[in-house]
Amino acid sequence: MRLRHILLVHEQRSIRNVIKMLTLSDLTDVQIVEAQSKAEALVQLQHTVFDLILCGNEMTHDSGVDIFHAMQNMLQTQPPPFLLLTSLVNNAAFDRLRLAGIQHWLVTPFTAQTLVAKINELCDPRGWRGNKRMNVPGARGILHTPQGDFAVEPLNLSVGGLACDMEAVDNLNVLMRETTLSLAFPPEIGDGVTERIPCDLLQVHVLTRDSRLDPQRFRTIWTFRTLSPKDQTLLQHVFSILEKTNW
Repeated sequence: MRLRHILLVHEQRSIRNVIKMLTLSDLTDVQIVEAQSKAEALVQLQHTVFDLILCGNEMTHDSGVDIFHAMQNMLQTQPPPFLLLTSLVNNAAFDRLRLAGIQHWLVTPFTAQTLVAKINELCDPRGWRGNKRMNVPGARGILHTPQGDFAVEPLNLSVGGLACDMEAVDNLNVLMRETTLSLAFPPEIGDGVTERIPCDLLQVHVLTRDSRLDPQRFRTIWTFRTLSPKDQTLLQHVFSILEKTNW
């Protein structure tokens, strides 16, 4: 079971604890990472790909709107859904949130059922595995970024994305800027090479760390933004061979 990764941002530990309790009482597939400030939240976003941001609004040093804009400016790819937790209850305040670009909020106080329903609405795992995934033995991949190319070891592939292993990078933003992927398949499963496929980083896990506990290898999951007709045909051909040979 793949966990849903949620970043919870609020300056007060007591409020973070309440939100964690409400969430985890009903959801068993959620991992919550905490940040008590905008600066901490931005650091977390550099190291982890989150499925949802839960953020307080009325805080001493940072407003939820300020944090939202800072995240939007930092992330180079489509940001995760942002759910604002606010005590504002008037229509004028809601209009200001909309003008700021915020689409989702919950007015405090709320129940566990209301919070869980909103999390499931914005971060629904049922849509994650709409495409069949297959192992691709012998395939090779290269991630192309403005900062250089990175070799990857493909693990499984679908028409919607790829899971692969790679050497760790110091800053995940390197992988989030105009990234494209090239795949090469061995003769036994198609003997073809894709064009550069535009892709977005969906998830990162640290596989190994060195003696200083710095990451050495990542397992990454990517989604394809678009596939050319040529690449669609190539992938379908590869899949048909894999299904026939039971690789």
